[in-house]
Formats: sequence, C-alpha cells, structure tokens
Amino acid sequence: MPVKQIKNILWASSSVMGLALFWAIFSLFFSTQPQGKELTLPEIPEAPIYPPIKGGNMGYYSSIWKARVNTDPPVVKYEEVKEPDFLLRLKQGIKVIEVMSERSALLEYNRKNTTFGKGDPIQVGSLNVVMIELVPGEKIKFQDTQSKAEAWLEKEDLRNKENVRREEATQVQKVGENQWAISQKEGKELFQNYDQFVQELGLKLHRRSDGSVLGVRVRQITEESKAYQYGFRKDDIIGLVNKAPLDDFSPQKIQELSQSFKGSDEIAITLLRNRKKVTLKFKIR
Repeated sequence: MPVKQIKNILWASSSVMGLALFWAIFSLFFSTQPQGKELTLPEIPEAPIYPPIKGGNMGYYSSIWKARVNTDPPVVKYEEVKEPDFLLRLKQGIKVIEVMSERSALLEYNRKNTTFGKGDPIQVGSLNVVMIELVPGEKIKFQDTQSKAEAWLEKEDLRNKENVRREEATQVQKVGENQWAISQKEGKELFQNYDQFVQELGLKLHRRSDGSVLGVRVRQITEESKAYQYGFRKDDIIGLVNKAPLDDFSPQKIQELSQSFKGSDEIAITLLRNRKKVTLKFKIR
C-alpha cells in the first residue's frame, strides 16, 4: 500500500475520533444540567479590607487581638541612696590606704589591699561605685553609679590625725571672756606649726588704702579647728601680738615672736572684728 494512502487513512481516523470525543464531552456536560435552568457559578466572598497601619503603633492591634498590648518601655527602679547613708556604707566596705596619683589608689577591699584605677567599678554590698576624683596623698571622691550620690574618703592616717585634732580642740580651757588657759607645750606648738595654721586659716596680708599693712586676715576657718576653739573667726584681721605689729608671717617673723614670749605668762592677740577691736588673751599655765 502506498505511503500516501496510509497517511490519508490515519488522518481520517484521527479526525473521526476527535469528533466523537468532543461529542461525548458535550453530551455529558449538558446532560447533567436540569431542564429550564441556566448554569450558575458559586459566589466568591470578597476579601476583607483592613484600614492602613497608623505609624506602626502596636496599640492599634489590641482591637484585633482582643487583648491589651503594653507598648510602654520597662521601668527600671534603682535603689535610692542618700548622701550620709552612702558615706556610711562606703566606709564599711572600703579603706583608703594610699592615693598614688590622680589615676590610681591602693584600697583595702574585701580584707585585701588592692590597686584600683580611676573609673574602675567597685562593688560595695549592693552599691556599684567608682572613683571620680583623686587627690594624691590625701583623699578620694567616690560616686554611686545608680543614685549619683558622692562622698569623700580620706587616707586612714589623715583621718586619725583629724580625730586627734578634734580631741585636742575639745580640751581647750576657756577661763573668761576672750581668755583661755594653755600649757607651755601648746604655746610652742602654735608657733612651731604656724605653717599649718597659715594653710588652715588661709591667712593673707590685709592692707590699708595707702598700701600699708594693717594685719593678717583670716579668710577661712572650721568649727572643728583649734583656732576656732581659741576664739578666732572668719574675716578677723590680726594686727598685734603682745603689742608687736603683725605685718608679716614669714618664718623669720614667727621666730622673732616666739623668742619674745620666753619668760612671759600671757600672750595677747589684738584683732579687728567687724571694725571693732577685740583682744584674745592666753594665759600660760
């Protein structure tokens, strides 16, 4: 059989089969449809429309979740430490052994001598403290990192000296109005330690309008000092010591005054206080 004839037979057969398959599908589809009714498709519900997000505020979604959403930041509560309480607790946990520089110090901490640097965290009980200011050889200012309370701690030997000084101040004997009784030893100490009193009292020459020296002015004083116990006050201008003018407080001048008191049983210091003359007398017993 020629090839051309075979092709024609195959094409006719496929056409007939295609028409038969189409008719079968068409008959099946329309046979399931009830008479007199049109074919209808099921309804598809519309997608819900939500309002736009308002600036990312999480509180907006509480109405959807039906639950309260707390968007506030957590509140951190720190222990409130007052200044006197801070100093007391600081003394219980730390002792200043030595202040080597403005950057480091040797502390007694947890019963051990340990070197700390400025800004290093130090745990004292429930407090977290740091050294924020160091005075070499003297003291350290500590700060609580939470409450920001601050307090100074002095070296142990300085603290002991201050306690001794306060005890000595309480032993001052006042025997009358502007009159005190002192021992010869105390009298000598007044002159031997004059440089200490110069620093403590902030002594400075006070001049008249013409430039001449009126005396020595007391610029600062504390109630715990011995000078205060002896009757000196801030802004006093000391003019005479046993009638000798005090126009200088150099070591040579103090030495001269010390020599002039030998064999004397009284030291009289004349000063100006609120423009009035006041004489402080010290009887040597």
